[in-house]
Amino acid sequence: DLVDRCGATMSKDMADEEAKREAAQRAATPRLALQRSSSIGKRVAATKARHVYHLNIGEKTHEVILDVSKLSGKTKLTVDGEQVQGFKRSHSQTLPGAHTLD
Repeated sequence: DLVDRCGATMSKDMADEEAKREAAQRAATPRLALQRSSSIGKRVAATKARHVYHLNIGEKTHEVILDVSKLSGKTKLTVDGEQVQGFKRSHSQTLPGAHTLD
């Protein structure tokens, strides 16, 4: 028998199953690989900002681009090169592989 983190005893099979569950959960957890921000306004650069995120989810890397107008408040969200229509601040986006960005 083995002792887990809480001090309870468990069999080797139970410990192996728990280790597999934890590994699967870590693999499915989005991890930020790269983030950068830049000013992109046409006439006055500081009026618009572009935020680019690269998220590693499992084996895949997804690119999320958020363009924000500081004057009008308009936003444009692009995920993996496809613009998300009707994006609002409290919007969830489902990525391929059933991952949801909230």
